[in-house]
Amino acid sequence: MIRFRFSCINNDIKKGSLRLYNYDLNNPIQFITPLIDVEINNSVRYSNFSFFKKSNIKERISRGDNIFMAFTNGEPVAYLFATTKDIWVDEIKDWLIISPDEVYLYDALTFPKYRGKMIYPTIIQHGVEYYKELCFKNALIFTKSDNRSSIEGIENAYFKFYKDVKFLSIFGLKLWIYKNRRYCVQSRFKNEF
Repeated sequence: MIRFRFSCINNDIKKGSLRLYNYDLNNPIQFITPLIDVEINNSVRYSNFSFFKKSNIKERISRGDNIFMAFTNGEPVAYLFATTKDIWVDEIKDWLIISPDEVYLYDALTFPKYRGKMIYPTIIQHGVEYYKELCFKNALIFTKSDNRSSIEGIENAYFKFYKDVKFLSIFGLKLWIYKNRRYCVQSRFKNEF
């Protein structure tokens, strides 16, 4: 499916490309063992860490988003956000309209010295388990199409690819291309309607 929209004339060119993945929460959870001992918790009290932008954190917490944090020996090593509310996806300049029984996992980060230790897929699976217990049906996560390490981590967390989205903006003319749609994910981007 292709969608066009013209806003105002501007003098820039932007492009983005995302790979979209989902985890069907009706299926059993396949657990992952990280290569180091980590403890994963979720709490808004983690919003005080200095590596978070204060303006982003306030907005996310007021919207009701969750923060999952991974620790080793009391030191933060990774984080992941989750939302059940509609959210702006900056990479493709569009709103994700989230279905009431789905959750979107986003803005995950493993700190550099802890990468390659299976912490990223472990924290993602912790989020999956949390929302499965709350009776959600699908967990969604996206990554840039050229981010091989994120793609590998997401696939190691047993998420399944379900769609590509490409975005191009040329002097105010915006183009979205949605292709390869699979699985029964109900959440949609605003421009897909």
